Amino acid sequence: MSTNNSSNDWNKQIIKEFHANGGKVGGQFEGRDALLLHTIGAKSNQPRVSPLVFLQPSLRPSSPHTSPERSSYGSQQHAQDIQQ
Repeated sequence: MSTNNSSNDWNKQIIKEFHANGGKVGGQFEGRDALLLHTIGAKSNQPRVSPLVFLQPSLRPSSPHTSPERSSYGSQQHAQDIQQ
């Protein structure tokens, strides 16, 4: 199974759980605010649904790749150089 199919299967399971439990999901997302984002493909015109989970800034992992507070926002400089 390809990574894309694995992701699609995983998303489908989250969406199914979201609907079955009144907008709540468990596992690693238990207790977090979740939503289902409905979009339409620009070229395919096909509907898509993407599960999204909101993370409080204080709950985000401490990583320059996931935390805007420590990110360089695409700059060529390193994040620690910008913060000084």
